[in-house]
Amino acid sequence: MLYLTFPADCAAEYCTSGRFVSPEGGAVHPDRQLGTYVVLFGSEGEYRIEQNGTEYALSPGTFLILFAGYRHRGTSPCPPGLAHYWCHFFLRGERVFDSDAEAERTAYDILGESTAGGSDRILLPEYGRVRSPERFRLLFHSLIDRSRSVDAYRERVCGLILSEILFGLSDAFVREGGDAGRGQQAAAAQIVEYIRGNAAGIRSVAEVAAHFGYNPEYMTTMVRRTTGASVLEHIHRARIEEAKRLLLSTSLTVGEIAALSGFSDARYFSRLFRRETDLTPGQYRSTYFKIHTNRT
Repeated sequence: MLYLTFPADCAAEYCTSGRFVSPEGGAVHPDRQLGTYVVLFGSEGEYRIEQNGTEYALSPGTFLILFAGYRHRGTSPCPPGLAHYWCHFFLRGERVFDSDAEAERTAYDILGESTAGGSDRILLPEYGRVRSPERFRLLFHSLIDRSRSVDAYRERVCGLILSEILFGLSDAFVREGGDAGRGQQAAAAQIVEYIRGNAAGIRSVAEVAAHFGYNPEYMTTMVRRTTGASVLEHIHRARIEEAKRLLLSTSLTVGEIAALSGFSDARYFSRLFRRETDLTPGQYRSTYFKIHTNRT
């Protein structure tokens, strides 16, 4: 999939807009390459368009960005009555790329910036779906209505409405589980699963990041946002779970269990264990050993 990013303060230059309704007998989108960008938003029916070798189905609640300089075409006739909104526009300072990993990193950066006062970047996927399509239908209706006016501020107001549409689509992508969001969740799940299986032997957060090819700070932020806990917290929790198992299944000392669980300092292990369970390791063993023995 292609992705588009551009500065948030670089307002899109509005060209023209409208609502396409398929005529009686249907129609096929022309095979062409434009010098403008086009945003399409599905309204009624399904419309199939291929861009850069990938076919997409434009349907209600979905959007498709046609990229300037890229060839696109319809792949099949659309049925009568099919409808979608469209708007042509120019951009300045934009960049197009096709790396899902880069899109994932950019989306996460934007989410972080939004909590610190607002992001200065827009990120749009080639294709996506929104959870509140009515909002965008109203915006497109407003855009088309304003484009038919003859007042002195027509172009400027159309540009502002178009920017609201693009900002909204970008926000929906980075916040509402777009491909990047799903990729972050899957990556975080892999990291947590790796920690559970290897916690005792992990020496540092940087080691985990290197294993997965991430920057440590980025990885920590991604895991915290996705799971609610940091990488280090996951390591500690996995080690404590291993310590619980050893306390109930062996007669090893607390110091030996601390070392086998991945803790180099037995006193630190005991403090952390108590913080997590409200019991010392010895109290945990004496409290739960009989229950464990009876169950086994």
